[in-house]
Amino acid sequence: KTATRLYHKNEDKDLHNLHRLIQLKQPITVLRAEHSCKSARRKKRSDFEGLPDELFVAEGAEIILRSNVWTEMGLANGARGVIREIVYSDDQMPGKDLPTLLVEFAGYTGPRFSDRCDPKVVPIPPRRVTKTYGTRRNLPIDLAWALTVHKSQGLTLGKVYTWRVTTKAAPG
Repeated sequence: KTATRLYHKNEDKDLHNLHRLIQLKQPITVLRAEHSCKSARRKKRSDFEGLPDELFVAEGAEIILRSNVWTEMGLANGARGVIREIVYSDDQMPGKDLPTLLVEFAGYTGPRFSDRCDPKVVPIPPRRVTKTYGTRRNLPIDLAWALTVHKSQGLTLGKVYTWRVTTKAAPG
């Protein structure tokens, strides 16, 4: 159960991650990206440096960073952590605005951000990516109980479980 599952297809990875998110029995927050125009909304996440159009999160969820946040402190693309808190400022509305996530990273050794948080907890704010076809703003993360084989390349993972679905034609 603690091993990271590796899948060949994004659909299989996403299905496993959603199943594990539901198993947390925590309220699930849907984070919809903010877009500057309709053409930006229609683009894939790869067109915006990995920023998703829609993201499901909950406290206790295992995540992976999809972009460099603070490389000097080890918070780079591929760093893994656990969401400890979903924080909205006083003027924000859940379901409408994007929160900041307080994420615990085991390898983080930078400054402490708050006396009320564990020293390894770091705020991850929304990120904005602008391209010629528009702008997208969302959290630069993905759920990480399961990853694609491609995304896992170059990561150090303690335990992994590979899963490949194959189908063979029945004889005759």
